[in-house]
Parts: sequence; structure tokens; C-alpha cells
Amino acid sequence: MKGKKGVTLIELILSMGIMIIILSTSMMIFTLYCKKYVYTCVELEHRLDLKEAAELIENSIGQLNKDNIQFKGKDMVLEGIDFHGKVYKISLNGKYTSSKNVVLYYYENLGQLRRNLSGEQNVLSRNIEYIKVNEIIPSRLIRIIIGDKFQNEETRMIYIGESK
Repeated sequence: MKGKKGVTLIELILSMGIMIIILSTSMMIFTLYCKKYVYTCVELEHRLDLKEAAELIENSIGQLNKDNIQFKGKDMVLEGIDFHGKVYKISLNGKYTSSKNVVLYYYENLGQLRRNLSGEQNVLSRNIEYIKVNEIIPSRLIRIIIGDKFQNEETRMIYIGESK
């Protein structure tokens, strides 16, 4: 059978085997890449949520008159009067609250930062694992640390009172 051109069965089987090995390796690499991409996106979303939560807390404290802010360390509650004379609270203890004068509160069960000025329970930020508040200088400076399940943390130092 000299002079006949074509592919033998062995050549066909070998080329199919090589193609299967290349395709399966490519699929494994693609699958790993997709999983890593999803993980990275979720972690980035959590980091952005932490940053947003820190900014919300900082801005809420900034709306209060610095001369009248009281930090109740055991309860992790900041209480103050805004510039219109209304009393507001910022509760970071993780407990649910239905009090209507709460500018901001942290609800630990769902990992959310919420607002409850008139009973609306608006969720402002998610994916928060914990919030720690330390009073660095009594009645003047607090440190707030916000963390998530990826061990990311956002730390803010906030002045809560003017020196007297």
C-alpha cells in the first residue's frame, strides 16, 4: 500500500490522547483561575465595606458637637448633641436597637452597620465581623477597629472632644 496518503489509527489515537491531556490541563488552570478571581472579588468587596463603615462612623461622629460627645466605654456607645440641639447615639456594641435617636449602630448577628433615625432600620454597610472601640485619651480620642472574616482591618483614630 505504498503511495496511499492518510492517517493510521494509531496516529489518530495518539493525537486524540495528546489533545485530551492538553484540554484537561487547560480546564484545570482555567477553573483554578476562576475560583481565585471570585475569592479576590469577594475579599475586595469586604475591604471596601470596611472602609465604607469606617467612613460612616467617622462622618456620623463629625455631625455631633465635639463639646458634648460622651463615650460610654462599657456599652460602646457614643452619645452627643448635633448642631441643631438634637441628642443622637452611635452604638457599636453589636446589639439590635429600635431606639429612634440612633444615628448609627452595629448589628453583630448580621454583620451590618445600620441607621435608625425614625424606625427605618436602613442597612448602610455589610460584611463586618467585629468592631472594637478603645478610648485612647479619655473624653478626647478613640480608636475604632473594624474587621472582617478575611482578617482585614480598618482602623480610625477619631477626636471626640476638644481639649478643655
